[in-house]
Amino acid sequence: MKLDIVNQRQSKTIPLKHCNAEAVYRKLLQPLEGKQYAIYGLADSSLIPPLHNRFKYLKNRLMIFTRTKSEEKYWEKYLKEFNFWGIFCARYIPFCNWNKLRAKQFYSIDCFDVESLIKDPVVSLSAIFRLLEEPGIFSLYLEESERYDKFIFKLLKKADMGEVIGLLEKVGFQSPFLIQNLTIKPKTFVRIRSRKNCFHEKT
Repeated sequence: MKLDIVNQRQSKTIPLKHCNAEAVYRKLLQPLEGKQYAIYGLADSSLIPPLHNRFKYLKNRLMIFTRTKSEEKYWEKYLKEFNFWGIFCARYIPFCNWNKLRAKQFYSIDCFDVESLIKDPVVSLSAIFRLLEEPGIFSLYLEESERYDKFIFKLLKKADMGEVIGLLEKVGFQSPFLIQNLTIKPKTFVRIRSRKNCFHEKT
């Protein structure tokens, strides 16, 4: 297992309420024309307007997977009210039911809610892996915290007692994994990026 670690700093200060994982995603995103994208756990609507302009120009589509039915209703209303619907869509479906969705339909899936992965990591990561095309990219964004150190260790190095690989490799992702530490004052965030390679798929 190989790790590539990159440290970045952004001197520009943004309002504290927008200093979050979504801000990191916006900064690092480099969308490819015509690709289908998905995000999970979106909480900050300020991400949507600038993202919409970029995706519309590149003929991309973005699925917002929500954590609850009420979130789905909120995002559907918001997207339609401000004419973002079509380029963006919102849908609630638990990870355990993602097997009902068509496989290999997204180039990239980005998750802003680490707590949802911690609850049942094998089920959630396997579901994400299945929906990615080949090659595809999965990224997890989280605020740097000792609270999540154990989970990051399980993701990257040792999934469980007696195992010699992390959760990402266990479900089919292959190293090298990219670890990016990005400071947006006053917080520091971590992005863990993994790839689904076309020559390897876990059945």
